[in-house]
Amino acid sequence: MLLPIMYHHVNADKFSNTKEMIAEHLQFIHSNCNVVLPGDPLSATQINVCLVFDDAGFDFFFYVFPLLKQLTLKVLLAVPTKYIVESASHIPDDRRLHVPVLQHMHDHIYSSEVPFCTWEELRILVQSGLVHIASHSHSHSNLIYTKDFEYEAEHSKVVLENKLEISVNSFVFPYGDFNNAVVTTANKFYTYLFSAGGGDNTSWAGIDGVLFRLYGDDMRDATALLNDSHILKYKLLFPKLKLKKWLKDRQRFIFQS
Repeated sequence: MLLPIMYHHVNADKFSNTKEMIAEHLQFIHSNCNVVLPGDPLSATQINVCLVFDDAGFDFFFYVFPLLKQLTLKVLLAVPTKYIVESASHIPDDRRLHVPVLQHMHDHIYSSEVPFCTWEELRILVQSGLVHIASHSHSHSNLIYTKDFEYEAEHSKVVLENKLEISVNSFVFPYGDFNNAVVTTANKFYTYLFSAGGGDNTSWAGIDGVLFRLYGDDMRDATALLNDSHILKYKLLFPKLKLKKWLKDRQRFIFQS
């Protein structure tokens, strides 16, 4: 069983878990699961979990990274490259942490308040060996709504690899949205593609090339995602995920002017 999990923020106003909840949750996963990164060998006897944090908010660096070091856990961090600046040494941590989530990507807010990780911080994360980097596109555009979806996929990879001196083989669809053309294009640059709407992916091949993730934000119980009843449900969801992939592949582009 392969269960990627999708998270966004910690101690934020939306799409978030409290710092206490995420700490308890990661401890539970550390004690009960085989934590893997894209392409790692999968255990036949344990639940394989891939932890994927979207957007690279500063709260990840401030709250989650210390937990990863404490537990020696590895995660995948999906970065939207447009919003990453070189440094935030001149801005207090508390100010960066308290930008409302829905304002993070507004013009000038991301550069003046720096609610995202900086390139300096991303280098620290990468150098730890615990945080692997995925592309989350360049501007976090819904790729069904943009004519530049190939640029969004390719340019973000080039920027990440040049800035961080790494190889990037994973792509996380903004808003979890895609169609067959987007998948085909993303596969030109990446091996592993992540969406949303989880169940058992069974292998790194995912559901016809797309890996579906459980929703890990706003948890009320740090163990509920992986309790026995949910595990059984994930196994039974495989046909539903096949249908979801088939339907999404047939979405038409809706270009905005």
